[in-house]
Amino acid sequence: MESELCFTPSGPEDDGVEYQCRVEHETLQKTTAESTGPLPLRVQPQLSQIQVLPDGDAPRETLFAVRIENFYPQKIHEIRWKIDGKPWERSKPREISPNSDGTFTATSMLRVPSRSLTGPGLRVRVSVQHGHRDPPVERELCLGDADVLKPPEVSDILNSVSAEGRVTLSCRITGHFPGELSVTWLQKPRPGSVPVTLQDSAEHSIDPGTAVLAPDGKSFQQETTLSLTQHGLGAEYICRVGHVSLGTPVERSSVQPQLSQIQVLPDGDAPQETRFTIRIENFYPQHIHEIRWKVDGKPWERSEPSEISPNPDGTFTATSVWRVPSRSLTGPGLRVRVCVQHGPGDPPVERELCLGDAECLKGKVGLAFLFDSYNSMNEQQFSLIRKFMVEFAAVQFSLDVQTEFDFTNYTQNPNPQELLRDVKHMKVLTDTFKAIKHLV
Repeated sequence: MESELCFTPSGPEDDGVEYQCRVEHETLQKTTAESTGPLPLRVQPQLSQIQVLPDGDAPRETLFAVRIENFYPQKIHEIRWKIDGKPWERSKPREISPNSDGTFTATSMLRVPSRSLTGPGLRVRVSVQHGHRDPPVERELCLGDADVLKPPEVSDILNSVSAEGRVTLSCRITGHFPGELSVTWLQKPRPGSVPVTLQDSAEHSIDPGTAVLAPDGKSFQQETTLSLTQHGLGAEYICRVGHVSLGTPVERSSVQPQLSQIQVLPDGDAPQETRFTIRIENFYPQHIHEIRWKVDGKPWERSEPSEISPNPDGTFTATSVWRVPSRSLTGPGLRVRVCVQHGPGDPPVERELCLGDAECLKGKVGLAFLFDSYNSMNEQQFSLIRKFMVEFAAVQFSLDVQTEFDFTNYTQNPNPQELLRDVKHMKVLTDTFKAIKHLV
């Protein structure tokens, strides 16, 4: 026969406990016993998922961390980190703390230079071996699968001029992780020329900026600047930003136009039309290749810039105005888009306006009253009609038709009481069809 004992250790109090198997039989003169000797208790660790933590004190490094939970005894033989299968470093457990059941929990951290994280396919692995004979427990993180890498958002280049006449170009970079990135400023002396990488000199001063932890606590931000003398005006400057999350660096040009929001302006000279306008700012050279307006995705017309004016930094500002018949604005869901292409090879810069979102559809409606002057109506009833009519044009009819005042009269003198002061009750028969034809 065969006998076995199965049990689950309840905690550290079972560590070093000895178990015996005793056998008694009538053929035996005494009880036979076999002992296991003191049995060491081992509880294998459980690993959390690998976490990636921003570190505001070291923005050029990336911090990986894993929690090692519910293990016993306290000593851990080895913790090893690997990147893409290559051993990186051995690590000692940190923040070891006892649990209520007598087991332990600890943390392991790995710091690596952010520039060594070469792309979203990179894999980080941690192996924890509790005892020297125990199989390792492992966790792996793929940067792309875990949505760890966050690409930078790069603003347009802004210009400012100091009292001494020195021009500063600035570009703000936000939302990226890890914090390490590359910033390069380039110059194109003439349109179509090859960009030249700039270095600090008497004419150019470059500050790449320093990454700082963003308010969200999960990403970084920084601002880079290029200062130049007035002699550098007229050239095109490019800010190129590289990051591990990007296949191709992001570029911003100092001369690409910046667009304001689309404005809707009333036009007293053309009340049957609606005027849309947009400001095109901070571009160089002065010529704009194309401005195209669209309604609900359908090309409407090309437009020429107007009111082109130079800025102190050598760039230009202009305006584009588009007039459209108001009857073509069919509802609040209609979308108006403007596309500005600075040069024939440049990507278009766009703005869009939804009429409903912008609360554009509003205004007064002219109302014309056609009122009957039939002789069956008494003077009191006729006076009530005259009193009721406000902000309209009035046409009185009976057998004859007579315009009492039109919209132009009201625009010139918006006083309906005065305009209706001399209206007389015709008191004859009615020719309704003649009146309607006159009004239309």
